[in-house]
Amino acid sequence: MTTKLEPKEKLADATRQQQAAQATYQSATNALAQFDKRHAILNAELTDKRRALKLAQAQALKVLHEAQEVLTFMDHEIYAMSKQWGRGHDIYRK
Repeated sequence: MTTKLEPKEKLADATRQQQAAQATYQSATNALAQFDKRHAILNAELTDKRRALKLAQAQALKVLHEAQEVLTFMDHEIYAMSKQWGRGHDIYRK
């Protein structure tokens, strides 16, 4: 059984997801920066580790962009609902 969330609850969830995605991306970026700072010269093993860090950063960025898009959509939905855009007259509704 699923519970239908209210739009403001959806917006709050989207905000939390965006903040978590932002923290994950920042963490991946910081890890990559620390790696680059510690390892000026790379051998094959370090190159693979750096590639994995870059991949993790790219994935985190993708998740962040998706979370931002969801947050923007929910924000627009709340605004449209407050203006009652897209709502017909009650006599036409069933």
